[in-house]
Amino acid sequence: MGRDDRTPTSTPDLTVSVDSGSELAPARAALREWLRPRASAQAVDEILLATGEAMANALEHGRPPVSMTVTWAGDAELSITIYDAGSWRVAPDGGTRGLGLPIMSTLMDAVEVDTTDGTRVVLTRRVD
Repeated sequence: MGRDDRTPTSTPDLTVSVDSGSELAPARAALREWLRPRASAQAVDEILLATGEAMANALEHGRPPVSMTVTWAGDAELSITIYDAGSWRVAPDGGTRGLGLPIMSTLMDAVEVDTTDGTRVVLTRRVD
């Protein structure tokens, strides 16, 4: 049987860097195009929403540029790393704000936040 070109092992990583909110739409479009042949429409929408939250949070609370690197962590596990050089701050009670991490956690299999050197958010999800 021939090799399926949609398999993760044949997919190069995607890396995108943004400096402002006006660059988020093109970053989402690049991610959408990268994901489209590899995931269902619903999975693409959910991954875009979670990643968009992480990138918007990094731009709002961190220090640009914000980079996004998308890789396959295993046979069908997607890993998305969002990084900025800023430091993590615990926000005061924001009422209706502060929903980014819960949204990401609902849509992804795992969400990790590392603040040892800048802020790094790693989103992972199995994509079948």
